[in-house]
Amino acid sequence: PAIVAMARALAALDPEAGRRAHAFAIDALRRDGEPGSAVSLLAAAPSAGVAPTDPLLALQAALLAWERGKPDSIPMLLSGRPPPGTQSVYLALRRAGRRPRPVISGPPLGHLTGARAHAEVAARLVTALGSEISAAEMERWCRERKLQPEHAGTLRAFLESRGFLVLSIAGDPRAGNALLAAGLPFVLLRIAKGEQGYSDAPAVVKAYDSATGLWVLDEPNVNLFDVVPHAEAVKTRFVCAVPRERRALLAPFEGAAATRLGRVLEGALDTADRGKLEAGLEQLKGAAASGGVADLYRAFLLYRAAGVRRDEASWKRTREAVERSRRTPPMLAFEELVRGEALGAAGKPDDALGALDHVAYLEGESGDLSLARFAIQRARGNRTGARTELDAALRLAPLDVRALYHRAAIFVDAGSPVEARADLRRALERRPGAVRFAVALSSLELTLGRPQEALDLLGDIVRRNPALADDPVLRLARRQAENELIESAASVAELRPMARSPDSTTRRRLAFELARRSSEADAAEALLRTLLADADPEMRVTTLRLYMRPWLRERVEADAVLVRGITTLLEKDPDATVRRAAADLLGRVHSPLSCRVLTAAVGGATRDADAGVRGAAARALGGHALEGCRSVLVDALEDADLSVRKAAAQTLFELTGTTRGFEPGDPPEKRAAAVAAWRTWLQR
Repeated sequence: PAIVAMARALAALDPEAGRRAHAFAIDALRRDGEPGSAVSLLAAAPSAGVAPTDPLLALQAALLAWERGKPDSIPMLLSGRPPPGTQSVYLALRRAGRRPRPVISGPPLGHLTGARAHAEVAARLVTALGSEISAAEMERWCRERKLQPEHAGTLRAFLESRGFLVLSIAGDPRAGNALLAAGLPFVLLRIAKGEQGYSDAPAVVKAYDSATGLWVLDEPNVNLFDVVPHAEAVKTRFVCAVPRERRALLAPFEGAAATRLGRVLEGALDTADRGKLEAGLEQLKGAAASGGVADLYRAFLLYRAAGVRRDEASWKRTREAVERSRRTPPMLAFEELVRGEALGAAGKPDDALGALDHVAYLEGESGDLSLARFAIQRARGNRTGARTELDAALRLAPLDVRALYHRAAIFVDAGSPVEARADLRRALERRPGAVRFAVALSSLELTLGRPQEALDLLGDIVRRNPALADDPVLRLARRQAENELIESAASVAELRPMARSPDSTTRRRLAFELARRSSEADAAEALLRTLLADADPEMRVTTLRLYMRPWLRERVEADAVLVRGITTLLEKDPDATVRRAAADLLGRVHSPLSCRVLTAAVGGATRDADAGVRGAAARALGGHALEGCRSVLVDALEDADLSVRKAAAQTLFELTGTTRGFEPGDPPEKRAAAVAAWRTWLQR
């Protein structure tokens, strides 16, 4: 009742939407085992303003007649022109003769795509083979093994884990018919359009009608037909399975060329699904001579690679592969779409648009097609044509996130940031983890003078998916928002959250800002002091160097607790660069504690293991004209490291005005004589 009411309401509001809604509702009722309700809705279509001769309704009427064992009416129903994408099904149904559609049982209708569809299909196949399971069991199995249901090799792995013998077969419709004749359902995988573009869409094939040449599918995606001409399997692949004790059923197929090809395709696709596109393409080289389905899947992988790289060479390889694939009938809408996009990337917009028009003929208009045309028109500088295609995309698919994103960019260029913000928010609601949308929206929030809102939405993205914390684009966007907050902060209190930023560049920017705010000395220095314990060594170094500024150095000299903290960094920090910076600062802080710690770092049992730190401490002692400092500097003249000897000699020269003949690079015996002279001088 709800489906019927929705279809009638849509017809009253929008005749075009009502036409599609009626066809969809009849299809849903028919698949869900309610042919009587489907017939009633079909009969009521004229009262809702939907003509029964409409091609979409005619197709559904023909499917109902076939399913209900009344094929005589099919030729009359299908006397008109078939709608795009249905030509082969039209022709097959017109050959229905007097045979009804084979009766098959299946689970209640659902609308599943992507990973959920693959899990559902796996469960339906196992259930059809006599071992009832649910899609949730398959999904749990994948989670435990960190596998993705939609990856090409996952179905095989799952079936084998359940004790089945599994074969992958490609491009051989006769093998599929033979399997069905042996009572074996199988999973059909065909490149079909879904909500996220084209993918290897799964369905269980459960019956074959020889009168029409149709395979009857247990199809989880209601946007795809639940029948397909078996002849089209020349460009598909399928996976079949039997319990191991029934291995003899698969024996005729095990050594066949189509089986060997199916395994190669499965392996290459699985490799690509795991993020190794080039390796997957390399695996396909051995199947190049097979043509047909091998060419198709090579084009499929090259198309994915071109979408990542977006360079001319990738598009050229893709176009060449598609041209080879098109030589084997039937021609697929996917092939024409790829050809159109490749021609557009090659700078041939007119040819590209012609290919996309052919896609519309084969498959019907869609938001994807309008977006592809939009990209071509935008590339050729046709703003009016681009906007027309974008409007068409949003009319066909009002919530398509790509269309919303592009329209937002147009609004930004037109100086309408509020409208752009609304589109980006809708896109992000539909795709919460999309970095591109989040970054675009945060940039817009900055343009509108709302840096905190920009930072909040970027933080929400990371909270949803912690793995994105290291995404370079997201980090840059966060840094820009935080810089805006730092620059616009009216007080140190507003700067305090920046000390917890995960971005070290932001924290360094904060440190410089705090060092600048001497007018708020107490609050600024208190927050700056916390950065001395920052986890990033570079941050600790930056903070120590900022404390050399006059007003901050005065703070150090006046605060024994702060001095103790800095001397602790020199004594115990694991990073030598931090210890060197601490030594440099303590050389400018006049206190007995500073001198004592620097002295300990230069020589004796507690001397620092790093020569750079020893050298920095030796130079720093020049700011402490104390007798105890001089003796340790003389000892440092015997350091094994040349740089330390140089630092000690230079500091002694600055303190006394003489070198006493010591040259850091002299031979050991000559240096020993000069050091002896220094020791004699110390004893006076």
